[in-house]
Amino acid sequence: MLLRLDTLNKLFAGHSSTSPIRSRGICRDCGGEVEIKICRTAGGFGLQGGVLYEPEPKKFIAKCKECYQKGPDLISGTKMKERYGSLTNGASSTGFFCRISQ
Repeated sequence: MLLRLDTLNKLFAGHSSTSPIRSRGICRDCGGEVEIKICRTAGGFGLQGGVLYEPEPKKFIAKCKECYQKGPDLISGTKMKERYGSLTNGASSTGFFCRISQ
């Protein structure tokens, strides 16, 4: 499951609306480094640089934009080790944008 709206709302509660939140981690599919910028939009939230999944509460799995475009599903039961990331404040400059609407 993609990052949950209630999680995004909690992350941004009390957070500056102009300042994005960043997630740095490892892409679950290719193993490459990925940095995802999460920001508020008029209709919800936007992710740039890749996508985040939340298969369990407070457990995040990242996919880079290339791997997401190849296969957006988070397939369970694969031999790939789960790679969990963390969320931090900050900014990045990437070109991929995934909308999560409220």
